[in-house]
Amino acid sequence: MKKRIPVRKKDRRKSTHNGRAKENLRLSEDRFRKVFHAGPAAISISTLGEGVFLDVNDNFVRLLGYSREELIGHTSLGLGIYDSPGRLAQMVEAVRAEGAIRDDETKVRTKSGEILNARISVELIYLEGEECLLAITRRFNVLRHRHRAPALRATRAPRAVQEVA
Repeated sequence: MKKRIPVRKKDRRKSTHNGRAKENLRLSEDRFRKVFHAGPAAISISTLGEGVFLDVNDNFVRLLGYSREELIGHTSLGLGIYDSPGRLAQMVEAVRAEGAIRDDETKVRTKSGEILNARISVELIYLEGEECLLAITRRFNVLRHRHRAPALRATRAPRAVQEVA
């Protein structure tokens, strides 16, 4: 006859807590995966140290014209994605210093050589203990941006005056 080992209530609570924590982590990873792949922006994850692409979404592939296979395992520097390697180094240093950058205007080169104006937001993240960059890149039209900016200021100015009055 096998001897039963009694389980104390404290041990049961710890086991339940660990189970909930694992389930919450799984749900969080699932949400991240869905946002990463279904979101409207071009998103990439690369290592901070070497800049090697670990993952890219379909929008990133479409924006730059490379296949996933051409991107994963390669660097943006090696592929010549950034118009200026010095600009890339500046962005990486800003992320190291601040932990993130938001809506930084830059230029990116597609596989065909076309130069695109882009806004990039980058967040420092950790994947399996390694420092990585989560980058969200959006293309924008400089001419449309320049024409909209004064119009936006003009529409906002009367509201500001009204609120003060």
